[in-house]
Amino acid sequence: MVYVIVNGIQVTVPDGTTVMQAAAAAGFQLPSLCSHPDLKVKDNCKVCVVDINGELKTACSEVVSPGMVVKTFTPAVIEAKKANLKKILQVHPQDCLNCPRNQNCELQTLAETLIIRDVEPKPLKLAKDTSTPSLLRDPSKCTLCGRCVEVCNDIQTVGALEIKDGVVRTVDGKPLIETKCVMCGQCALVCPVGAIVENEEMDKFLAAVADPDKIVVTQIAPAVRVAVAEELGLPTGSLDMLNFVAGLRAWALIMYSTPISLPT
Repeated sequence: MVYVIVNGIQVTVPDGTTVMQAAAAAGFQLPSLCSHPDLKVKDNCKVCVVDINGELKTACSEVVSPGMVVKTFTPAVIEAKKANLKKILQVHPQDCLNCPRNQNCELQTLAETLIIRDVEPKPLKLAKDTSTPSLLRDPSKCTLCGRCVEVCNDIQTVGALEIKDGVVRTVDGKPLIETKCVMCGQCALVCPVGAIVENEEMDKFLAAVADPDKIVVTQIAPAVRVAVAEELGLPTGSLDMLNFVAGLRAWALIMYSTPISLPT
């Protein structure tokens, strides 16, 4: 075990723990775009920079040592975080209101947390990939965090994505529909921004539910029930199908005064 001091708080953590993990143990969640609890350390975004024994270093890649003193809120640290985040924001489209990830975007949240208001955008102009019925890729919004590439290649073992020539792209630059992609959606799940999103058709669905001349049939994938539970802060898998269906019926009735008939 190793003891470190984070913002004046001493914590004891196992040897080999990263500074980011040690900070979390002390009660300080450090912002990052490339870090993900289920993925490897990448040290790409440089937003998790902290002061370690008087030097600015990234918390995700630095491992603790005995007596290490970490500060996360010094003026130099905040300035470095802002500078690194601004580099990402400069080439990112300022199109939040039209983005499916609006108000659910890690980049947007970080920019708000650090109170960044003065970025002069010079967004990249890259073509969207709309070739699949399930996923939409917008490379111009990519932050090069590398999450999607890892989850596609190392966890799902599909191998449809790669980083080449400084951009995340499909293997051989083909449309996504022509790759090995199985449309599992894990890339969209780990993407911190709107570079890969599900192809939403909520407008069509809501219009159909509101149409009294249509009978809407809802098919629920098992993963949806699990995801809804997690979003509500419930234990994974704790939301049973009966409660899920009851919630769906209540939602339709409240929103459109339209009862949904489902088999019991």
